[in-house]
Parts: sequence; C-alpha cells; structure tokens
Amino acid sequence: MVWWRREFQATGGHCVRLALALALLGVAMGCGSRSSLTGYFDPGASDGGTGGVSVGSGGRAASGGAAGTGGSVGSGGTAVSGGASGSGGAGGEFVPPFRQFGTTQPDELFDVVVDPAGNIYVAGSTSGSLDAPADGGSAYAVDGILRKYSPAGDVLWTHQWGGYGIDFARSLTLDASGLLHVLFIEDSQSILMMLDAEGELYSDQLHGSDGVDLAVDAEGLRFLTRYVALSDGTFDVELTKLDSGGIGLWTVQLGAGPNDFPEVLAVLPNGDIALGGTTDGALFQPSQGFPEAFVARFSTDGRLLWGVQLPLQAPSYVSGLAADSEGRLYAAGFTPGDGDADGFVARVDADGTVAWVASYGTADATETFSDIVVDGFDQVTVSGTTSGMFGAAAFGELDAFAARIHPDGGLGDVLQFGTLDKDFSWGIAAAPDGAVFVVGGTTGAFEGVDDVGSPDAYLFRVAPF
Repeated sequence: MVWWRREFQATGGHCVRLALALALLGVAMGCGSRSSLTGYFDPGASDGGTGGVSVGSGGRAASGGAAGTGGSVGSGGTAVSGGASGSGGAGGEFVPPFRQFGTTQPDELFDVVVDPAGNIYVAGSTSGSLDAPADGGSAYAVDGILRKYSPAGDVLWTHQWGGYGIDFARSLTLDASGLLHVLFIEDSQSILMMLDAEGELYSDQLHGSDGVDLAVDAEGLRFLTRYVALSDGTFDVELTKLDSGGIGLWTVQLGAGPNDFPEVLAVLPNGDIALGGTTDGALFQPSQGFPEAFVARFSTDGRLLWGVQLPLQAPSYVSGLAADSEGRLYAAGFTPGDGDADGFVARVDADGTVAWVASYGTADATETFSDIVVDGFDQVTVSGTTSGMFGAAAFGELDAFAARIHPDGGLGDVLQFGTLDKDFSWGIAAAPDGAVFVVGGTTGAFEGVDDVGSPDAYLFRVAPF
C-alpha cells in the first residue's frame, strides 16, 4: 500500500507517495464476465439495483496481460453516482455495500484486514473527533483511528489516538492467535501496537522513525521496514525482525542508489519475508536510469535469498505485495505518466524468476493500483483509482475499483464504484468467503449518506466474484 498523503505531510516528502499524488491530482483524474454485487453484509440477499457501481468486461491489458472485450453495467443496476439504490429480492430491501463515515474535517482509511470470523478491522486518520474528543490542539492536528466492524457491518469499537502533530494508523495485520498488530505513526515515530479482539491495548513499543510497513508471521514474530536517511542525503532500505516483546532479532540494510525506499512486506508460507520497494540505482540489476520497482526475498534468519528489479520500460513504483499458497509473489504498482498513468502487476515465482509483468489502463486516463491481495482460493485482486472508465461506467472525477487478475496476467472482472466527486482507494483485504473489502477516502457522498467532511472515510464490500 502506498501511503503518500499522510507520510508526505509527516516527513516532508517521499518520492513514491509524491509520484502517486501527482499521478492522481494531475488529472481531472475492464473485465471477464459480470460479477454479482449483493447486499453489504447480507450473503442471503439477491442482487438488487445498484447506483455508483459498474462491472465491466474487457478493457486493456498490455505488456503481458490479455485483452478482453466489451463492457456492460451489472444486472439490475443503473450507471448513476452514489451508493446502492433499488431493492433486493427475497432478502428484502437492498443493503448498501459500503460504510461511509467522518467528521467535518478530513478522514481517510488506509488499511483493512478481515479475521476468520468475518470481522473487519480498518485503520486510518482523522482531523476531527469521531467517538471521543480529538487529541490535537491545532487545526492541523491529525489523529490515528482504528475501528472494528462485525460481519453484519455494525461498529463494534473505535479508537482515536494522537498528540498535537500528525499521527495516523498506517498498516495493520492479524496473527494466528487473533491479536491485531498496528503500525502507528506519531510525528514520524514508529509505534508497534498490539490489541486483542475487544480492542484492549495489549502493548505498544517505539521502534525508531519513518516506519513504512508491518508484517507478522505464523509464530507472531514481526517484521518492520523503514527507510533510513544517510548523512550524505541518500536513503537506504531497512528491514528488522522483532519478537513479540519488541526485541530485535536481526536487521538488514540495502542500498545502491541515491533513493532506495521500501514500500510493502509480505510473509511467505514458509515464514520467509518479501519486501517490495523502489530504487534508482543498481540494487539487483543495472539501473535503467529512472526509479524502478523491486522485489526481494529474505530467509527467516535475515539472509537475502534473491532480489529483482521489475523489467518495466518506464519509472515504476510498487504499492502492494502478496503471496499465494505456493510462495508466488504478486507485486502491484503503477507507472506515472503525463496525465495517463497505468497500473501494473508482476508475478515473481518462489525462486525469484519474473514469470510475467502486465500493465493495465485506459486511453487518456489514469489508473493507479494501490494494493493487492491473494485470498484463500489463490485468487488475486487489486484495488486502485481511475480517472476513466476502467469498469463499465465512470461516475465522478475519480473512481475507485477492485479488479481480478488471472493467473496468466490477464485482466478479469473490474468493479468500479464511486460518487459524483473524487474517490480514492488505498487498501484491500480478502474475507474467508471470497469477498474483498476496499478502503479509502471520498470527497463526495454515496447514496443516502450525508457528506460531512472532505474527504470522508469509506469501507466497501465487493461480493465474491
């Protein structure tokens, strides 16, 4: 996940976040068979009319991806902005597939995770007051937020934390025992939190500054990556493994060019850790002279097993990384352009071989991939933001989407959704039943919701497809 907005404010800029910001803000900013969209948390509901949601088939997939054909609006739906409209079948009134919330100040969600029981946890930030007074003392203060939803979409608990600066919950993950692990940024300082399922704080530990992502293995051991500013003005990648008590087990540092930045982590089935990032040097292969996305794999004891710079012929940035049950890695990201950025996905096999790299986009529009997930059925889905018609219909200046990626890199179903304004997608997670949840921010309002801030936070459920 690329967290350009908050980190750019907190640290004075990071090349990857800034590139994504420019790619999105520099614009007024399809694809297999139709998928179904059921009521938000009601698996028994039948499809009803949907506004603000389109499912496309076809679209463009270049550089290794397979092209499809055509495009259509999902059955029973109309291509209008907003949330859900119409009514369901035997299940009764159609339940909207989203939760939008916020204050009169900016609110956004950056990450999401789903537990085996179907409960949903989200992390983000607010500049206002949700369920308790905001801790910040100035108009520029930002607090971190955590929230838990039941499988039925009810809010179970909410936490808001922060001081007088810029604080936010950046990423979160669950361990095998059900503990929630959170990377919380407080004025650039990295705090690792653990909470139980009831939202009780189990521990919090300070681990340096500029933390970027957090991952947890099957034994509850944690991996933290951050970028390190060197005395000569360059940046290196750092990866640390920690035990549950916060004791460092090992640390490795990588660097080759002036700017080597980590972005995302993924734990492999055998406990190895993979890291995705961006380099403008010869980190693993000769440099092409511009920022290049890379993926590296480390053993459980910290040995670098392999690293590859992805063979894209333009500047590229990794924003998501996920592993399947066979240890294959899927890296998602984007290649920024002059008002015409494209998303990409690369599959890197367990031995470091790049099996394929596929680019996806629409003409004269911007598509950026923000995150990627592999579900329990080894199905790959990306989330992102588009300024065009990546699905069957466009709704506002910017729309969010979830898109299926086939094993050969071909583009599958694309579900595009949004309001009449700007909708950003930052994170995605898979549920046990094959549904996925997308989180982000919107400057508009889904149907039936009052827009109380700019932006508001949202959580969107995409039914199994």
